[in-house]
Amino acid sequence: MGSLVHYCSALVAAAGSIAAAVAALCLKKNFLLHSSLFFGHFGHENFKEVKQTTPLKSSPLHSLCPALLGSHTKTERNRETEMSSKSSSTTTMTTTYSPSPTVKNRQPIIKDVDWARPDKRGFHQCRPAYLNTGTVNAASGSAYVEFGSTKVIVSVFGPRESKKASMYSDIGRLNCNVSYTTFATHFRGQGTENKEISSMLHKALEGAIILESFPKTTVDVFALVLESGGSDLPVVISCASLALADAGIMMYDLVTSVSVSCLGSNLIIDPITEEETYQDGSLMITFMPSRREVTQLTLTGEWSTPRIHEAMQLCMDACCKLGEIMRSCLKDAAASSES
Repeated sequence: MGSLVHYCSALVAAAGSIAAAVAALCLKKNFLLHSSLFFGHFGHENFKEVKQTTPLKSSPLHSLCPALLGSHTKTERNRETEMSSKSSSTTTMTTTYSPSPTVKNRQPIIKDVDWARPDKRGFHQCRPAYLNTGTVNAASGSAYVEFGSTKVIVSVFGPRESKKASMYSDIGRLNCNVSYTTFATHFRGQGTENKEISSMLHKALEGAIILESFPKTTVDVFALVLESGGSDLPVVISCASLALADAGIMMYDLVTSVSVSCLGSNLIIDPITEEETYQDGSLMITFMPSRREVTQLTLTGEWSTPRIHEAMQLCMDACCKLGEIMRSCLKDAAASSES
């Protein structure tokens, strides 16, 4: 009887060691072994799933319990194979990216020495101009001009009482507004108000108007670009000056404006939209021909000093000729109104 008890005790001790080995395997291999499967006979608690931290090495337990561990070993090997294949495929994936190009490479407009302008003009030849005054009856003065495909209409209202009449001022105020129609450009959409062009128009005209002649009043200038064909700002300035003269606003002189673009080694006057797209630099002058005074100079791009002098001389000569055309238009309008 004593030997039987001793034999049972040894058997229980051996089962306990086997249970400890299986428990270690469960912790390493990350699967749940329910207590009722094996440990219920020895009073152990249910084991919970624990994250695997190190790979399991070969153990003599595989030879002790082949029936119990065989199926789990095959399942875990399959899982390891799948995980390794997934990890290898994941590591080979590209994690960086680059944005898609939104601007295409521009083709140079000048392809050879004998390059000609798209509208067949010479490099120093301006576009044909059409000028007319008194186009808006409700305005104090108005003008409509066409320079090639660029079409602009300007209306002038005033002098009229300023909204800030409570604040006395010895000089009048000038308000300028430039906007585009929905069909002015190739990109159709809502009409826009260009504040930058409005500010540049104000600076160009402010020096030519005798503001002291209408104190405590305001003159409003509204310019509308009907079609944008290039050199919009010079056309708007010249048209606004013509409309101010038609309205009877006292001015030191008419204001004319012309721009020049630099394309390679060539200077082209009065550029169109396509030429402005490919230009290396631009120069615009606002000029009073009779007084030989510049009211505004805008320069963009890289220019050498001799090239600036050459471009300015081209612009001033063109402004003088444009001033003669504008005076002739005003004289014809006055003669027609008298008759």
